[in-house]
Amino acid sequence: MNLSAYHDIATKVAEVIDYIMLNELRVFPPEQYVLDNVGPRVALGASFNPMQMGKSISIYESDDTARRLSDALGGLPVVITRKQGLQYIIPLNGKPVFPTMVELPTETKRGWVSIGVQYNGKPVAKPWKLTGHIMVVGKTRSGKSATLRLLAYQALRDDFQLAIADNDRATFPMLKDHPALIAPIAPNAQAAYELIERISVECDQRARMFETMPGYPETLEEYNQLAEANGREPLKPLLVILDELSNTIILSSKQKQLTNLLGALGMRTLKFGVHIVFAAHEFTKEQIGLIRPQCETILAFRNEAREMSALMGCAGAERIAQDAPGRVITNKWGRLQTYYLDKSRLTGGGSAPTPSPLSEEEALLVKRSLAEAGGKMTIPLLVGWGMKERAARALVETWEVNGWLEKDVTLGNARVITAKLGDLVSNRQTAQTPSNPPIWRQTDVKPHQTLEFGGLTA
Repeated sequence: MNLSAYHDIATKVAEVIDYIMLNELRVFPPEQYVLDNVGPRVALGASFNPMQMGKSISIYESDDTARRLSDALGGLPVVITRKQGLQYIIPLNGKPVFPTMVELPTETKRGWVSIGVQYNGKPVAKPWKLTGHIMVVGKTRSGKSATLRLLAYQALRDDFQLAIADNDRATFPMLKDHPALIAPIAPNAQAAYELIERISVECDQRARMFETMPGYPETLEEYNQLAEANGREPLKPLLVILDELSNTIILSSKQKQLTNLLGALGMRTLKFGVHIVFAAHEFTKEQIGLIRPQCETILAFRNEAREMSALMGCAGAERIAQDAPGRVITNKWGRLQTYYLDKSRLTGGGSAPTPSPLSEEEALLVKRSLAEAGGKMTIPLLVGWGMKERAARALVETWEVNGWLEKDVTLGNARVITAKLGDLVSNRQTAQTPSNPPIWRQTDVKPHQTLEFGGLTA
């Protein structure tokens, strides 16, 4: 093969690697680059001088370094090999290409946050409790606002309450007056500050409820289990979306109080089932120092602040192409294409399934009643199936008010399941893991596969 056709791209790759290692990682760059091929596969190999690596060896061998270089190279895989001394292998052909848009599947796993897809089409999704607080940054039309709606949609699917600051009044107009809101959507910086204070009060209230709950719960899941056992009302999780937060802080007349409040909320709210999304076009260095340590998940869309991207652990976000909305660099999964959610799905006009008002346990009770008791749903029956009497009484009385149960005079006024409740169970959406077809447009090189290029072996 004539490798001269790859000389220019190999030179550019080497320049980028040298720049990143010298100026961002502050370590010595590769001592030698070798361009080689095996059949149609072409790769650039980078080798290092062991004497120069010294105590920085962990940086050279880090998967974070490989991901950072890959992001800087526009997604070219960077494979670390140690079989013949430390080397980086960078395939130069068969580069994976992201799709321009991947729509959120209509059926997604309840209790999980679906974020997007990787190069190989693998979906990225995590349980809410592992997603933690989220930090999102990005310019206008980068995909930031669409991702905020994506998070809100999945929170509503999982029966969350919502608290939203939407200073530009353009991201969430469809959720105005939504019953899940604990307060009106904040339309400006002052209202956003008041909303943040409201969240602090909410956490204080939840803290008192946790304190008085027998069993001393440490998480919302534990609290709700104990609440059911003690005849108390469960607490719903809460998603707080604070968009344009940087401007809210800058415009506030109480900047110090606000920053202290945000820091305190970041440290204490997850225990009470309160997840916070900190979002802005850009964050200052001081704001990153305050917010970044509290966030488990970082999403950096296209921006113009190289230092900010690096401080957030998402170096390279400033190099995302303008014509790639939804492309994001993360602190955990490298580069992703985030899911797209049509706005109509937030208002029920799209093809998304309507979340069932029944939990899985309640749906099983209905099915058991239909199968074993001819549709009867009485307090003694539920107690006989292991439910505490107080919980059974609360359930049948609530369901009767909802029109899900009615008294049947032919059965001695025993409560029976109505057609309305039967329809709810039969139409109930089942949780499924999102799936997507592979999105590779070329198949000769893929991330993580074993590569062999002459004397270079990964």
